[in-house]
Amino acid sequence: MNRKSALIVFNTLSITTAAAAIFAVAAIASGTAYAGEKDVFGDTSFVSTKTRAEVQAEVIGQSEALRMTHSLATASNQAPKVASGYTRAQATAEYMAERRQVNAMNGEDSGAAWLSTHRAPEAAPSLASR
Repeated sequence: MNRKSALIVFNTLSITTAAAAIFAVAAIASGTAYAGEKDVFGDTSFVSTKTRAEVQAEVIGQSEALRMTHSLATASNQAPKVASGYTRAQATAEYMAERRQVNAMNGEDSGAAWLSTHRAPEAAPSLASR
């Protein structure tokens, strides 16, 4: 690259871009890397003390223990069953009876038309007492 073309390049680039480019070229040119260089963490060779079958048996044993612990925990966290006189048939009948009102309230007008045609039951008067 001659001096004239170098000036053209540096004039078109900003100073920070030129400085970054020069730094990058210097960093790449100054470093040397050797593929056979020793690891900085020292000797990383690994020698196993257990066989593959021993490790697999240990993992399976741990997973079985976790499964047992989980099943015991979920069994003890169950909510107590409450006896109720309200049957499924009663719940279904009540739902079917109220379905029109539910559909009207979930409609586009949020139940305004249904509420205008159906009056709410009057509440019993409450009296203030001392």
